[in-house]
Parts: sequence; structure tokens; C-alpha cells
Amino acid sequence: MKSIIEKQIAIAASGDVVNFLEKLPPSAVLCEAIYFNPSVANSQKLANVSLTFNSGRGKTINQMVGKNNNDGDRKKRMMKINQPLEPNSFLKGYVEDLQAASLTYPYNVTLYFEIINSK
Repeated sequence: MKSIIEKQIAIAASGDVVNFLEKLPPSAVLCEAIYFNPSVANSQKLANVSLTFNSGRGKTINQMVGKNNNDGDRKKRMMKINQPLEPNSFLKGYVEDLQAASLTYPYNVTLYFEIINSK
């Protein structure tokens, strides 16, 4: 059975680095795909997202987030990663703002994780 985990990260000011930690459900066995969506769409390089799986022991992903991530078509934009998940593990990482102070703050970056759960 598939489920989507959604995590919103608030960026308050230029240069902010916001850490996150998300406990996965015990039934999660695979992260099939990910997608990052900013709430503003005015820059090619709005923020950098870095995350690791399995409480830091799994795959590390670094991805720039910008206006091309903000077209509203999450299903089409999901990036397949097929990362096996350890029971009771965490997703952890950070979102780093890359904008000059002229951007309107605050804004959000929403992280989506498509999870396969055991039955």
C-alpha cells in the first residue's frame, strides 16, 4: 500500500538553514519517489534540500529547488529513488535558502515522500 508523507519547511529569512527530522511509520519499507515544491516561483535556485534516509545510514540526496518545481503537477514531477527503509528509521536533513534578501519572506518548501508500506 502506498502513502504520501508531506513535510512543510518554513524559510523565514535570507540564508536560513532549517533542519528537519521525520520519523517514518513502522510499516514503511521503501521510499519510491520524492518531490520538493516551493510556495514561491520567482527563482531558478531558490533553496537547496539535503536529506538522508535510515537515520543517516542510507542514500543522501541533494537537490536544488526553484521555479521549475512549482508547476503543481506533483505526480508528474516525482523523482524515483527506490530507497529501502529500515524499520522505525528517520528521514533527516535540511533546507537552505539560496536567495538574496530581496525575496519576499517567509516562504515554504513542501517535501513529499511516496512511501510503500508493508501489509
